[in-house]
Amino acid sequence: MKDDKLVTNHHRPGVGDDGGVAEARRWEADGLGRRRMGSSTGLDGKDLARQDNWTIRQETPRFRSIGSETLSDLIKKLDRQGQRVDGLVYDPFLPWALDVAREFGLVGAAFFTQSCAVSNIYYHVRKGILKLPVEEGEAILVPGLPPLERSEMPSFVGDYGLYPVFCDMLVNQFSNIDKADWVLFNTFYDLEEGVALVGSGSAVPELVGYVLHDGLVAPGRTHQWCLSDQADPSDLSRPGGSCLPVEVVDWMAKQWRMRTIGPTIPSMYLDKQLPDDREYGLSLFKPKSTECMNWLDTKPANSVIYISFGSMADLETEQFEEIAWGLEETDYSFLWVVRDSERSKLPEKLADSARAEKGLLVTWSPQLEVLAHESVGCFVTHCGFNSVLETLSLGVPVVAVPQWTDQRTNAKYVEEVWGVGVRAGKDERGIVRREVLGECVREVMEGESGEAIKRNAVKWKKLAREAVGEGGSSDKNIDEFVAELMSKS
Repeated sequence: MKDDKLVTNHHRPGVGDDGGVAEARRWEADGLGRRRMGSSTGLDGKDLARQDNWTIRQETPRFRSIGSETLSDLIKKLDRQGQRVDGLVYDPFLPWALDVAREFGLVGAAFFTQSCAVSNIYYHVRKGILKLPVEEGEAILVPGLPPLERSEMPSFVGDYGLYPVFCDMLVNQFSNIDKADWVLFNTFYDLEEGVALVGSGSAVPELVGYVLHDGLVAPGRTHQWCLSDQADPSDLSRPGGSCLPVEVVDWMAKQWRMRTIGPTIPSMYLDKQLPDDREYGLSLFKPKSTECMNWLDTKPANSVIYISFGSMADLETEQFEEIAWGLEETDYSFLWVVRDSERSKLPEKLADSARAEKGLLVTWSPQLEVLAHESVGCFVTHCGFNSVLETLSLGVPVVAVPQWTDQRTNAKYVEEVWGVGVRAGKDERGIVRREVLGECVREVMEGESGEAIKRNAVKWKKLAREAVGEGGSSDKNIDEFVAELMSKS
């Protein structure tokens, strides 16, 4: 586009893992007139979501007005400088940005950073097809998705009454989506396409083995979904059962000009076409890079458990203790990201173990470097979508401990659709007990089930690289998008 410009009001994905909450909470200044609402309060995302319902509802109109005005001024300024703008890539969390693009006759491209599956749920809430509140005990059917339980829905939907304003903000991503010229997603085609096996005579699908593209089957576990665009459904159905498509990308592509362009992970961790593209360029905290990598270098291959719950999750002290003792009772070394605000929740004995080199506790880690290290054999994660994309792209098996927002849906896919890990079950108090965590870690790291999970993880790593590599699905989609912009320059 030579001297022409593509303006984006979206940070590069991978920086945060909060399902949109940080976007609403911080509104950090980025040249579009965002107003900082606050920084560190000692509260976790769930507390902030409840506390800020009134504040955000009151501030949203002002934010929209100032943001629209400032974005318009930026486009005019660039035009006066001879740098004509052709298109605007925007986060649909800020739907008013598309209205600005239309006002100036620009190509408007919405860029979603949550999965197609999760976004599809919000879309159906917006259309009134998925009614809220969701009833407990019923299979929830959304086009292009496997049947979901209420506990597997995004918390803003499944627990609607707790977060009404945040639910409204996420649902309103689709308020003007039909006007967008493009709808882009930070995912890749193969990741969200498949076939669901459904038994007859029941609203709940039969639990059957999953099959990956090359026919890998996980033994010893039961799963709901076959994940193969090459498999013959007639070869996989149980007697009396039937196959239903789980094809959210194709379904969405019928609604809009939708393309998958991810995973948007630095090139050196995927296709390696850009030697200088090694990091996102922005981190909420300063990672302990040297300390982490030097420690990992002393450990054998596939021997370390990596634990991180992102930048906003604030686990209860009891949950912290259960995780700590669960790690203590395993035979594996561990690298655990524990922010300064959470250190007081750790049992003293765990700190002794860390000093004895079984474990390393850090306030923040270079997560891509850690996941790419050969010593890491398992990722215990909250399943924020950025973390999920990173672990899939780097082939690391998962123990899923979802907390809220989109993480519960992502965790279902990790276990039952993609077959790269297991979900750690919670008790009636919502706590993952040490015995459960230890069992999940051993299942992923050892035995027949673990071997199948590892093979699946390697397969997804390969597919992610193929998607962004030359001629891959995401690569072609980006070329198509850029070619249209070039034609308008």
